[in-house]
Amino acid sequence: MSHGSHNKCTVVPEPTEPGVPEGGASTGIRSLRVLVANEPRAYRETISTVIAQVRPHLEILTTEPADLDWKVQRLLPELVVCSGLSRTVESEAPAWIDLYPEGASQTVVSINGKRYTHPGMDFDTLLSTIDRAVSLRK
Repeated sequence: MSHGSHNKCTVVPEPTEPGVPEGGASTGIRSLRVLVANEPRAYRETISTVIAQVRPHLEILTTEPADLDWKVQRLLPELVVCSGLSRTVESEAPAWIDLYPEGASQTVVSINGKRYTHPGMDFDTLLSTIDRAVSLRK
């Protein structure tokens, strides 16, 4: 997904529908999907790029926070990383990470309906949280 000529972020393009490769027939199997929609944009692009590099078995998609709700409904991600939790994300995503809600110094995580908070979220903690969410969805 390209975000402009100055961006070198390469992430998996959006599929036409879950389980159907672009231009192909359904295999019935797809990678677990992570949708990243946090602000600021530079953080979103960095998080997406690094996760795609260190967890190549995951399908990493990015979107603008304003488009998050309809992307969740259309793409059916197993995990959403955002910086503003909506009712759609809360009710439809099996797992989500709300990075620093309302500017707080903590991060709220929900995996299979169980919520917990982290006093901070460095990249290693983000990766371990993603790994935990993914392992519970397999």
